[in-house]
Amino acid sequence: MYFTHDVSDLKRMFSVPLNNRVEFCHPDDLAVAILNSVKNIETIKGNTLVISGGPAQRMIYKDMVGSVLEVMGLPLPPADRFTKEPYYLDWYDTTKSQELLKFQRKSFADYLRDYSIGLTRRYTALFLPFMRYFVSPLFGKAVVQFM
Repeated sequence: MYFTHDVSDLKRMFSVPLNNRVEFCHPDDLAVAILNSVKNIETIKGNTLVISGGPAQRMIYKDMVGSVLEVMGLPLPPADRFTKEPYYLDWYDTTKSQELLKFQRKSFADYLRDYSIGLTRRYTALFLPFMRYFVSPLFGKAVVQFM
C-alpha cells in the first residue's frame, strides 16, 4: 500500500525545491484512471493522456510536504536541506484525460486522512497521539534535522 516509506523516500523528499509547483493525484484516482483506460481502450486509443489531480489539487511542494509531516506533528525540515535545482513537476492540463477517464474523485485532504488511518493500522491507535503530543514537542526539530 502507499503508506510505507523508506530511506529512499526521505532522500527523494529533499530533491524537489520547496517552492516548486506540484499537482497531487490520489493513488486511488490513479487506479481508477488505469482501470477506466482498460475498460475504454477503444475510446482512448491514440491519445496521450496526462494523469494528475486537476486544478483543485494544485499546490506548492512546501505545503504538500508540510501537510504530510503535520499528520505526525512534525515540522517542515529546514529550507536549506531542500535542493534549489529545478524539478520536472508542475501543474498539468488534465481536461482531456478527466473527460475520457473520469478519475479525479479524491483530494489531497482525503489522502491525508487515508495516510493517518494507514499509520494507525500499521502501528497502533496510539502512534499518532504519541507522535503529536510527545515526540514532536520534545524532539520534532531534531527529528527533521536528521531526515
